[in-house]
Amino acid sequence: MTALNYSAGTVSLTAGSAVVTGIDTAWATALLKGGEIFVQAPGNPLPIATIDSDTQITASLEWTGATGIYPYVLRVATTYDQQIAKNAEVFAQLRAEIEAGTIWKFDVSGVLADRDTYDTRPRHFSFLEFDDPDAWLWVKASNLEGDWAGPFSYGRGEQGIQGIQGIQGIQGVQGYRGWTIETEIVADGFRSVLRIADFIGGEGPKPPGVGLYVGNGGLVIDIADAVNIRGGTGPQGPRGVSFRGNWSSSGNYVMGDIVIDDDAEGDPATYISNTANTNKKPRDNPADWAFFPGSVPQTINDGIWGDTISETANDGVWGA
Repeated sequence: MTALNYSAGTVSLTAGSAVVTGIDTAWATALLKGGEIFVQAPGNPLPIATIDSDTQITASLEWTGATGIYPYVLRVATTYDQQIAKNAEVFAQLRAEIEAGTIWKFDVSGVLADRDTYDTRPRHFSFLEFDDPDAWLWVKASNLEGDWAGPFSYGRGEQGIQGIQGIQGIQGVQGYRGWTIETEIVADGFRSVLRIADFIGGEGPKPPGVGLYVGNGGLVIDIADAVNIRGGTGPQGPRGVSFRGNWSSSGNYVMGDIVIDDDAEGDPATYISNTANTNKKPRDNPADWAFFPGSVPQTINDGIWGDTISETANDGVWGA
């Protein structure tokens, strides 16, 4: 399968150092997991050991070229490449262990704390400990309780001599830096659509498409085929209050209508309707009308005890 390349920014390398410093790079943000770095200068490829941040990588080898800042290509191994490499590593390790005779068939396995459970087992009983990343083998040295021999390294022989470094491959030609689309919002009647205003930040010939619109399947020429980015119409809000002037016995009123209904003294009082009603005089129908906030009805002093705040007429009768 084809490998992927990442080449944003440049790299700063120091002779004899395995640290790769990025300039205008975003290695961690791009979720890169491994691969090799090739630079446009004499020197060795740098297999990636760890990606430490957006601007730092630790290589598995030290840089043998000159100190400097270089254009580069980071060859990112695909999942298929990584699996092939892992399979080859596992097979090579398994073959070496078989030839060296370091694989031993164990009886039980667990963490070291579990070993005491088997202290009374007979001689040659084996327990595989896996507390650490490396496995360790314990073997009963005799029939005595708790008489264990070990630990012995399990499945791993001594480190061999380092192999000869392979021939450096030919570095490929660095490709052009990609272009970024710059869009603008334009109106199409009640719709709003995106139009390509320009392509910025790239290298080489600028791609075609300036002035085209963004459609469902890509760029389109006709604005009618562009995707509407404007949201749909929301639900209708509640009706506000409406001033209807002086109350009329022939008027049809609904909730929220505001009218003026003079009291018996001829002083103005303002009411707001609580219901839909017709020919219900506001000051005489408190179930249908209420004083509008901020409107203070005319008070009276008729000499008869009552709640004068609610009186609107000086008729000599309380509450009317």
